Amino acid sequence: MADTLASAMVQPIAPRQVSSAELERRRADNAELIELARPHLEWLSAAHEGVPHVVSLVDSDGIILTSLAKQLDVARAMRLPGMGAPIQLPDGTTIGAIKLHIGADAEQASRLLVVAHAAFAITQELKRRAQARARAA
Repeated sequence: MADTLASAMVQPIAPRQVSSAELERRRADNAELIELARPHLEWLSAAHEGVPHVVSLVDSDGIILTSLAKQLDVARAMRLPGMGAPIQLPDGTTIGAIKLHIGADAEQASRLLVVAHAAFAITQELKRRAQARARAA
């Protein structure tokens, strides 16, 4: 998890825009990732309930696949400093990331740890599923 933390800081950049059809294709291609990430995104959002925030799942190209926002819109949030952590396949390939943007925050380090843990948990679930598939084959 230390490697995840070391590479986790995300610079404020505008998210890439794609057409609605391209976004739906990407969501279909990443359906398993979205399914696995959803409870972690909901948990991160609930953990930050007291502050305006956006928590997002992005694909390997930085396209937002899904996000949850509270008192902060996604377009505004992406201009704010944020943090994130990569999600990886069992072979180490990065397939996406969880990003968290907060309207005002004095506890960046502790929040980064929470984001990194959520990404780590999703990565571990992907590994467990891959191992189960390999045993079944």
